[in-house]
Amino acid sequence: MNVLLKCKPNILFAAVFISIFSDMPSASSSKIPNSDSRIEGALYVVNTFGPPGFGETPKMDSKVQYLELRTQSPVSTPCGPDDLAPDDTVCPTSSKIQLHFDIGINPKSEIKAGRLVGKHVFVTGHLEHWSTSGDYTPIVMWVTSIRTVGDSVKSQ
Repeated sequence: MNVLLKCKPNILFAAVFISIFSDMPSASSSKIPNSDSRIEGALYVVNTFGPPGFGETPKMDSKVQYLELRTQSPVSTPCGPDDLAPDDTVCPTSSKIQLHFDIGINPKSEIKAGRLVGKHVFVTGHLEHWSTSGDYTPIVMWVTSIRTVGDSVKSQ
């Protein structure tokens, strides 16, 4: 007979609780975060398809637009064990980076970026591997600032 079926509910709960939380980092351990990166490239608007079929059923699929930074050289991000694809040992690189904006921090940042489409820009932000169905490039960036290459840095 299965061992779990013979356990009392309190013991079973404790065993599940311990197994879930034993892999979590302790308060004394630290993860080194991916620090902000500054990348230079050309800014484009990409039109594509979203759910439900992501282009397989164009008449039914939603239309999606996103801002994409295209760089001269491929970009990669730090690669840890949780970032690897199950059948791959190399983290992806890409010269196309989808830009995300946190409108809770700076509500006008995406509007400002939209005005720079077609221009050569510097984008500063946090790089990540794609992780959701709303990510269309292997690497995405959460933008903290964007400016054209010719702009001088303004002191704050």
